[in-house]
Amino acid sequence: MPERISSVDVDRQLADAFFAHHPTEIARTLDTAPLAEIGALLSETDSVRAAPVVAAMEPAIAAAVLGLVDPPVAARIVEALPPRAAGVLLRRAEAPSRSAILKQLPSRAASRLGGLLQYPEGSAGALLDPSVRTAPPDLTAQVMLDRLRAAGGTVHSYLYVVDRRGVLMGVMTLRELIGAAPDALLGAVAKHRIATLPATAGRAAIVTHPAWRDLRALPVVDSEGRFLGIVRHETVHELLSGAAARGLAPAATGVALEIGELVWDEGASLLEDLFEALYDAPEPPRRVDMVAG
Repeated sequence: MPERISSVDVDRQLADAFFAHHPTEIARTLDTAPLAEIGALLSETDSVRAAPVVAAMEPAIAAAVLGLVDPPVAARIVEALPPRAAGVLLRRAEAPSRSAILKQLPSRAASRLGGLLQYPEGSAGALLDPSVRTAPPDLTAQVMLDRLRAAGGTVHSYLYVVDRRGVLMGVMTLRELIGAAPDALLGAVAKHRIATLPATAGRAAIVTHPAWRDLRALPVVDSEGRFLGIVRHETVHELLSGAAARGLAPAATGVALEIGELVWDEGASLLEDLFEALYDAPEPPRRVDMVAG
């Protein structure tokens, strides 16, 4: 005789399935719910299921909720988030909550997020993705390919070669890695002329970097040349969307960037001034329709 499943188990399975397949819809609903109720729901939900919902919520609300739940629960959710999303929420959390969550994280995750949080909001250091595969220069191409196959998962377009101090030495595409001689050392076959972003670079400098004409990602380095992660091309689109929200039409951003590509030396400085002005300007007043009552 088959084992009977309780109604509680059925409800939980349905809830898990809904969380898994409709995180955005759940997030929109939770954004208008009392914070205590959101916290109670997330506390009862598996962190892997809860993380996409938290990532889709309004950051200020999500950060406030993480401050209400027990730090171990909040830490598990934060650990399941993409690093950038986790950094955004922790930056908005109250200092005591942020500290408590970081203490509950595994040391490697806490170190990564701590690195993101030390840079100003909107800078390359805050916008980067630190979860990027790197390799030492004395590794052979064959060994690196074997490691990538064994690791499985997503393989990014670029492989960054860093020395034992973490200093960025070179970059190569996956195609170049596959085409290299099996016994070739990565330090010898990687490109050594590398376009980079300083970790302190602001939105304007990121968006107007000329290397976006050719690359889908740019490595970010600190003041000593140490590799911190990458800013992806998708992030540039997000920054352009932010500029559009502040009054610059999407078509205008596209035209501006095309002009910048044609006359980059002059165009880049003009674009930087434009973006700095947009991001430094106060939010435009919202229209309020008055209804006679």
